[in-house]
Amino acid sequence: PSAPQPPSSSAPRSFSSSASMCDCLSGDPVEGDPRFAYTNRWQTGMMNAPCANPTCFCAALLCPPCTSYYLRGKALNDDWSRYTCCQGYYDMCCHKAGQYGEASMPQLCMVIEAVCFYSCAISSTRNLVMDTRDIMPDPCDARLIRINNCLQILSCLCSILAVIDDTFVEAAILLDFIADVFFAIISSCMQAQVDLELKASRGEPNWGRMGYLPPSTSKRMNQEGGGGGGGGIPMQMAMHGNRCSSCGTQSGPQDRFCNSCGKNLSR
Repeated sequence: PSAPQPPSSSAPRSFSSSASMCDCLSGDPVEGDPRFAYTNRWQTGMMNAPCANPTCFCAALLCPPCTSYYLRGKALNDDWSRYTCCQGYYDMCCHKAGQYGEASMPQLCMVIEAVCFYSCAISSTRNLVMDTRDIMPDPCDARLIRINNCLQILSCLCSILAVIDDTFVEAAILLDFIADVFFAIISSCMQAQVDLELKASRGEPNWGRMGYLPPSTSKRMNQEGGGGGGGGIPMQMAMHGNRCSSCGTQSGPQDRFCNSCGKNLSR
């Protein structure tokens, strides 16, 4: 009789996408994410970043806000006129980047962001590097990030149960510790990965992609009139693009920053 054949790779993928808890081990792309159309790859994945860049990894582990501040400056090519709160990646409801005095005090605002909103700060820098340097997501990185998210949710749920039932207190403390340690390691890996990428020369960044909105999001915002919150862009830009007042370059409808000089087109 013929030797048994190994199962095809499609079977586990189908199982994980339909039955695994929170799909936390999946490396599949997020539906509608335009970054998977990018052409470049990271210099190293997050898993290999500690060995590839041990200095930055240790610095991020010992002093996360300082490393976050340093990397945002490098990601902006040390031009702080390009800075906005989280670079516009977390715009929602009444929060909109550019309305907190970033134009007059960008470095002070970045210090506040790095200290008070550390996880958002490092994610924004990583998104900024991916968008302006045309870097596609790495499937292994996606798994690590999803495992971290799953641990944070489980820790939160267990802490709530501990308030209701004292038998969950020790489990909540243990799970909270595991989640904190995992987050510290993953965030340090992320910063080491970004630092290594910024040291590589890929030519001039595409500043028009800062705070990039997926096409589906832009389409929804246009249908709603291009209104204020949620990371929306003015209707004029949504329909026709905009011309930079500094250098005169015509930008695309989804560009929030000038492709040539990096000026914020919404100001």
